[in-house]
Amino acid sequence: MNNCTISSYMADFIYKEIILRYENDIKKNPKGYNFNLKRFKFFLAKSKITISFTTILNISNIDTKSQLDNYFYCYQHSKFNQVVSLLTHIRNSFAHGRFSQDKTYFYLEDYKNSKTCTMKARIKKNLLKKFIHALITLTK
Repeated sequence: MNNCTISSYMADFIYKEIILRYENDIKKNPKGYNFNLKRFKFFLAKSKITISFTTILNISNIDTKSQLDNYFYCYQHSKFNQVVSLLTHIRNSFAHGRFSQDKTYFYLEDYKNSKTCTMKARIKKNLLKKFIHALITLTK
């Protein structure tokens, strides 16, 4: 992915709310996260976000053009539930600099061993923070 310049405010959010929170909280206690909460399903529908999981390890050939504005297409890690798997991919994308942006969207990717694409995502910049906060509050 192309390198991109982000604001110090967004860099602070990415570091504190995605990377550090993942390392300090989610990775240490990955149980109890659940996509089936009504408030999260409502948030996804209202925000027009689709999340799709696959057991196919390499998703580099997946056609994402038919997806809605905001999408996450991910390989499902067998050791994690879907929420933690998605958070892992998002954390990896930012921590390893596998993201780019234009005026409207962030584009995220995650790779296994720098060769195998395991996540592709596009999310509107103004939704990223709300989406991350919605994800990290998906506990029982």
